[in-house]
Amino acid sequence: MDYTIERLRAEDYDELLDMLNTVFKKPEGNTFDIFLPVMWERDDEHMSKHIAIRENGKIAAVVGIYPLPAKVGGEEVIFSTIGNVATLPECEGKGMMKALMTRSLEEAKKSGIDIARLAGARQRYNRYGFEHAGAHYLFKLTPKNLIDYYGGKVIDGECIYKGSVFSGGVGFEKRLTFAQVTLDTPELLDCVMELEKNAPLYADRGERVQFFKTLSAYKHKIWGALDVEGKLVGYMCVTPDNAYIYEHRATDADAEYQMLCEWLLHSGVKELNIHVAPWECKLNRKLMAVCEKWSVYNTSMFHVFNWSKVLNALLKIKSNYTSIPDGNFVLKIEGYGTVEFSGDRCVDTDKEPQMTLSQLDATRFLLGSIPFESACELPEALDTQTRVYIQSILPLPLWWCNQDRV
Repeated sequence: MDYTIERLRAEDYDELLDMLNTVFKKPEGNTFDIFLPVMWERDDEHMSKHIAIRENGKIAAVVGIYPLPAKVGGEEVIFSTIGNVATLPECEGKGMMKALMTRSLEEAKKSGIDIARLAGARQRYNRYGFEHAGAHYLFKLTPKNLIDYYGGKVIDGECIYKGSVFSGGVGFEKRLTFAQVTLDTPELLDCVMELEKNAPLYADRGERVQFFKTLSAYKHKIWGALDVEGKLVGYMCVTPDNAYIYEHRATDADAEYQMLCEWLLHSGVKELNIHVAPWECKLNRKLMAVCEKWSVYNTSMFHVFNWSKVLNALLKIKSNYTSIPDGNFVLKIEGYGTVEFSGDRCVDTDKEPQMTLSQLDATRFLLGSIPFESACELPEALDTQTRVYIQSILPLPLWWCNQDRV
């Protein structure tokens, strides 16, 4: 069945918001405009990011396309979220969503998007080329972990961490204070904006107000960690219950670790859940030694359009924390073409491929959260040097911040 697909405008704001809150059963106080303030502006610029199909004059199905430029290993890479994918219950089964998803991916590719991401049921989106990929580590830190690791003892009503065999006799002292960062603290917010750029992968979140709205998504609060001189040394995006930290940055890994441990003590939560990117190796090692447990999770579902550009940028990040040996590998990705890995670079090539993979297999093989051997088997003809080279570069460190889900 053919449908007329239209781009929404400012006058569709209320109808779209009501439709999405209805489909996703959002209760009062947790509606989309409250959860995602950076997206919900009553103007053509924001509403035109949505394409929709109407039935009997009302929005029956909708898909949002949200481009977001990012810096990946110093390279410009254009990400895009495919979001707000919704169909009214009475309009399901009519092919509307297939038409909208097909159009949205065509538009994304034509507009120069390098890689798209979304969240949802795996098989539903596998058919459009999306697959689980990327990795983030989730560490669970408790007050007892700090007591046991640092030999904490209560003296005069206060816990003193003098050190233990686990910490090599090194103790732990609180030396930070915390201040909430808001639009009314522009100096702190500007420092946060600068610290964010320390990450090997970060999105362009715009100027001060848009940046603040992005970090405040899903009702998160921004907390700055201040040293004894009142200087900002780090920041965190924290859930309203203070128990989850999805984004955190600091001047270095030691300051970041100090900030996270002190937040646990400051907030009084029974368990602090910390999300960490795969390239934060020093911080990961410090947390792994102390935390109760940790897990590895897929970051999102991704569809890569410009494979060589994305892979080359991620290789640059990988080379910052992994020794990459001399090597070469030529891979054909069905529906795209052939790429050549050489050292810390990846480019398009017309050379004969050593291996051919589908789009979904390539995503699992190159960008998964598990060892590549569990995703795809290497051809027997590959020599030892090539195998060692592949093992050194895979999986590539794809990651996406929770606060940038739109």
